[in-house]
Amino acid sequence: MAKKTCWRCKILRLFFIVLIITFASILYQSWQHSFLLPLQSSYLLFDRKQQFLAQIPAKNHTHKGYGYWELPFLPQRIVSATIALEDQRFWEHFGVDITAIFRALWNNLQGHSRQGASTLAMQLVRLQYPQQRNYWNKVNEAFSAVLMTWRYGKKAILQQYLQRVSYGNQYHGIVYASRLYFNKPIKDLSWAEIALLSAIPKAPSRMNLYTVSGLIKAKKRAQRILQYLYQEKILTRAYYLAAKDELQLFHVLSAPQRPEIALHAILQLKKKLYKYSPKQYLLRTTLDLSLQQAIVKKLHLLLSDWQQYAVDNVAIILSDTQTGAILAWIGSIDYFHSPSGAIDFTQVYRSSGSTLKPFIYAQALEKKIIHVNSLLADTKKVSKGVRNADKRFLGLLLPRQALANSRNVPAINLLEKVGIDNIYYFLYQLQLHSYQHSSAFYGLGMAIGGLAVNLEKLLQAYSIFNNDGRYIPFTWFDATLKIPPSSTTLLSAVNARQIRLFLADPLARLPTFSRMKNLEFTFPVAIKTGTSQNYRDAWSIAFSQHYSLGIWAGRSDQQPMYQFGGAKTAQLTQYILQLLHVKQQYGYADHLFPPPKQHKSMAICANTGSFQIKNCTGSIFEEWFPNEQLASIKASMLITSSQHTQITSDLLSDFSLNTILSDQQPVSLTITAPANNTRLLYSSQYSSINTIPIYLEVIPQVKQVVWYVDDRVFEVSAFPYVLFWKILKGRHSFQAKLLFQEKYSNRVTIYIE
Repeated sequence: MAKKTCWRCKILRLFFIVLIITFASILYQSWQHSFLLPLQSSYLLFDRKQQFLAQIPAKNHTHKGYGYWELPFLPQRIVSATIALEDQRFWEHFGVDITAIFRALWNNLQGHSRQGASTLAMQLVRLQYPQQRNYWNKVNEAFSAVLMTWRYGKKAILQQYLQRVSYGNQYHGIVYASRLYFNKPIKDLSWAEIALLSAIPKAPSRMNLYTVSGLIKAKKRAQRILQYLYQEKILTRAYYLAAKDELQLFHVLSAPQRPEIALHAILQLKKKLYKYSPKQYLLRTTLDLSLQQAIVKKLHLLLSDWQQYAVDNVAIILSDTQTGAILAWIGSIDYFHSPSGAIDFTQVYRSSGSTLKPFIYAQALEKKIIHVNSLLADTKKVSKGVRNADKRFLGLLLPRQALANSRNVPAINLLEKVGIDNIYYFLYQLQLHSYQHSSAFYGLGMAIGGLAVNLEKLLQAYSIFNNDGRYIPFTWFDATLKIPPSSTTLLSAVNARQIRLFLADPLARLPTFSRMKNLEFTFPVAIKTGTSQNYRDAWSIAFSQHYSLGIWAGRSDQQPMYQFGGAKTAQLTQYILQLLHVKQQYGYADHLFPPPKQHKSMAICANTGSFQIKNCTGSIFEEWFPNEQLASIKASMLITSSQHTQITSDLLSDFSLNTILSDQQPVSLTITAPANNTRLLYSSQYSSINTIPIYLEVIPQVKQVVWYVDDRVFEVSAFPYVLFWKILKGRHSFQAKLLFQEKYSNRVTIYIE
């Protein structure tokens, strides 16, 4: 008998040991699951006009879906609607609702539809520590909920729940759901909207507000929530009836769609977000989707013509000149429907062609190796085996002409004089390379495409020419994000403006680039094109006072195109900038880019670089010289053209700027025909050819004049300054003016009857 009793004692002892171990295991796991985990909030991006862009998960995220935005306070209306059906005794129980558990067990035993008895605390445990649904884990959830309630309190649990719970479509948290479904902050939600959102967590997949059936189910549960709130006297009858009526008016909502045309831009935004890790999660970017759509549309129209040149892909970046804000970012012609569409060609390094030449000229001016009236040789004698793209030599050229004509020979000679190491270091400061090779690796080839660059870095580098020598990195987000500026001054303002004036001068591009083509605009634009060897890459970099634009075209397999260079790429450049300067499309503005400060314009002869323009046989250009040196210059007119041609670059630094400048002769402007008060008859029969010339005499010659018709800017004319005007009925006045000076011609009035 004793032995039998001992055996039973052992069984009983073993049972208690197992029970204790089980309880300890439950208690340990429950303790581990009773902590509130930190949130990993995702980002919601809009363009500058509040159009939806994308949802970006948090960096190193472990959460599924998006959202998890912080709820800074507990809005009483949302709290009331949330606990209305989910956990009516939330404020009374200790984390587990015993009454609800027994009711659920009874209903389940009776064979009724299965009911859960999870409180909000238990649901929160499951949200934070998801596990398979079974009774064992249910017990763990209950213990964890009790411990969590004891540890943090009811308000903290409710707040965490509202930040984590799913509201369908991978949206988590009431703040995020409110923004995605209704584009509102939670404080602006109506009772009907609150009820509809509060209904979703019961069955997020079934109550999908983006489907008809899901909306119907959500409305039914929302109606029950409103009815409970009314019965509990939380809602007045007036509010209850108004909310019911509003609830019935809801239609299926439209899910925000990530725009396909901006996928490369979105990927860039994601990189920037992960780099800066901002504390704001609702972000307005600088992108303009409407503008990007217009550019893509034009690009696709041009591609039908460009296909004959075997153009495979195109990349485009448009930014605000002053701030560096990205307005449009097109990495390829089509992300999904071209073999290489997923490649962002703004990031691909390709041969730079002639696009680095402005930086060489900028350093040559900066180090006073050349001046604006120096003469650079474009001759076979100094070519060092390098030839120009057109296989011609143009002789002696001003720096303005040599750069605007993109001559290879003067560029490599300047590179050698400035120093390959100096230029290479300058390009490093502009972030165009990272010293992956030594300067000797590229040699003189840096001037003609030997150094590979990408479009993003190249367009950023050009910012120095339009921001008085300051390098301004691109920005992607609204100023409210408060990312600190990081601009750096790398060039003097004087020389930055000089280079910009060189690149904006259509006359200086002659004879290599003809007038009135893709490189010419009706408003100030500086533009530089580039073409790599065998037409593998075509570049166009252009900027007005407000916008900077970079375009690359080429083939993803790096094979040559058919005679397709930067000048053809400028066709798209011209379209985009004209789109952005609508008000300036139909006439020249009466200004160019601002000249260097404290400088005065002087006319010089391009053939000689001298101020003897009376017998000049070549072009005459206006160049800008420092004011402080003008007073000491008296003998410049004594220098003959033949003498000036012999002045070397070394002498120029000591002699040219101190002796060549002089006060110009007064300029007179006289409209010689037609006579004042002329009366003409208008013939409707020949309306398409009714054009008359207006003649202007300018002594001495100047580069350009501005024509005014009826006191409004009409056009800018170069020598011989004739204005061809298509006649219109009525009284009309004509007058000419010097650029940059308050010097006007006589006014002539004619009458068309």
